[in-house]
Amino acid sequence: MAPGVKIVLTFNTQPDSSLAEDDPNLRIILKNFYKMGYDQVVADLNLTLKNMSEGVRIDKWLWAVRIFKTRSLASDACRKGKVTLRNDPVKPSRIVHTGDIIKVRRAPLTLTFKVLDLIEKRVSAAIAQTKYQDLTPPGERIRIKQIQESAFYIRDRGAGRPTKRERRMLNKLENHS
Repeated sequence: MAPGVKIVLTFNTQPDSSLAEDDPNLRIILKNFYKMGYDQVVADLNLTLKNMSEGVRIDKWLWAVRIFKTRSLASDACRKGKVTLRNDPVKPSRIVHTGDIIKVRRAPLTLTFKVLDLIEKRVSAAIAQTKYQDLTPPGERIRIKQIQESAFYIRDRGAGRPTKRERRMLNKLENHS
């Protein structure tokens, strides 16, 4: 909902009626409604809606658009300084807005995304890709392919595990690449 939209709640019950007693959450809402007065409740609802429409937590957004598999992984990356917003490291609770540029360092490359739409709930991969624009330079993607290809070793079927000598040679080859 857009900021400034008023929500009018109409209750045909008193705080102590049987309907309120059945649902403890409704009873709390009704008691607060009568304690604070109508104007205060409408003002609180407008403030809540305005805060929700302004942005989303960065860890939620990264998880929702499937950049990280779990929200806790997204939070950990933020805490470790691997996620930057406007070139500043962020905490997981940082709010993102439409148009923000987010950089995510995942060894050995840095992914760059532009926020096109805000979401809090995880969606399918096809929908998630419409919520951001991938600004990662093509050189980064080429570099990751090269690393993956160089790490792949061909061994004859049935040759078993590499010996200690073969492993040293593979490590030496890998380090010089």
